[in-house]
Amino acid sequence: MSATDNQSGYRPPAKPLTQSQVNAAKHKPDIYRMSDGKGLYLEVSPRQKAWMVAYTVRGKHHTKILGKHPAMSLKEARLARELLRHDVSMGADPVAEAKAAKQERQESNARTVQGEALEWHASNIGSGNWSTSYATQTMQRLTAHVFPAIGQMPVAGVRPRDILPMLRAAETKSGKHQADNVRMHLVALFDTLVIAGLVEINPASGLRKAIRLPASEKQPAVGTIEEARDVLRRFETSNCSAMLKLLHRFGALTGLRPTEVRCARWDEIDGSVWRIPAGRMKGAQGKKKAHTVFLSPQAMDVLEAARSVAPAGAVYVFPGHVERAHQPYGRVTLPRQLALVLGKGVHVAHGWRATMVTITGEHSDHPQADALLQAMIAHRVQDGVATLYNRTHQARNERKIRPLAELWADLLLPPGSPSAHSLLGNRKPSNIVQLREAA
Repeated sequence: MSATDNQSGYRPPAKPLTQSQVNAAKHKPDIYRMSDGKGLYLEVSPRQKAWMVAYTVRGKHHTKILGKHPAMSLKEARLARELLRHDVSMGADPVAEAKAAKQERQESNARTVQGEALEWHASNIGSGNWSTSYATQTMQRLTAHVFPAIGQMPVAGVRPRDILPMLRAAETKSGKHQADNVRMHLVALFDTLVIAGLVEINPASGLRKAIRLPASEKQPAVGTIEEARDVLRRFETSNCSAMLKLLHRFGALTGLRPTEVRCARWDEIDGSVWRIPAGRMKGAQGKKKAHTVFLSPQAMDVLEAARSVAPAGAVYVFPGHVERAHQPYGRVTLPRQLALVLGKGVHVAHGWRATMVTITGEHSDHPQADALLQAMIAHRVQDGVATLYNRTHQARNERKIRPLAELWADLLLPPGSPSAHSLLGNRKPSNIVQLREAA
């Protein structure tokens, strides 16, 4: 008789069990046991047959269920017994491990989607990965779609079948693009949780084809300099606010994306150079690059006009409201006003990029004009100008770029065009600073 059998209180049978005996064991009103030796026995109850093993850890007797018959055969039960006996002999404590696993499950269940999403959102803001506007958009989507549907679910319990109905509802409520943005947020969130070991698989990663986005359409844009001047004239003679007119003119002159323009900050302006940090540029996380814009005299004129009415301590060049100078214009304000003034499908703020490249390319004799113009608007930088905006070579870059920026500005606003200050009307200057003289 082994020490283990002594401590467990079970004497080995005269002969080990056979699979036929196990199969033939009948369910009875009372529970009975059939021993196989070395602590292993089959416990037969009125409803089931379960393989049990008895073992001792630090002088205390314990039993553990290994599995149920017929799912676990006699041979498999003996193997499980030997593995357990080996682990115990090496110092393992199955009871403590079971308690730790239970505690881990409880903690995992306490980690909800909403709680983890809020931490993920805050960490991306704190690390500088996200711009303020992107962080705001992300939180709006989480609040509108994710939290009401699966916010209180444990992250470890979320499955694709839980996410898919939420995406369908988001698609119905806010459109395909918004639903796809929600999906991408969840992919990024659960990727973080997989890395942290809180979930084993990403339940959102396989749902890309669940939302079929419509084919992208080109942004409406005028194609001749006469049409471009007419768009600028019509908008600047409308009843829109003066600051919005300045914002629109600055975007037209620089060819940058509307979000990059509307969120322009005074601390990014250095004389006649505008340096946009990488975090505010378009691109995948970790691959964004800072961008340098060489400003034409007409663009400097816009900045001087904006500065002349900027309140003390203003952060943004084009604040949405004089009483909220710490906030830029909203994302939809300029597109909405352009559509009201011009009509839909004529020209949009994003369209100035195509208009600038097309018209300036036609009027320039520079052999690399097309590639340089694409780089100016932070589009596709081709091999020949791959180091275009390397600050180490700024002087050389400026000699290439500034003439193109000034050519476009002179085409759009030739001599005799209204100055940016004329767009202010009767607004009283609050802090006039001549940026051109400072430069």
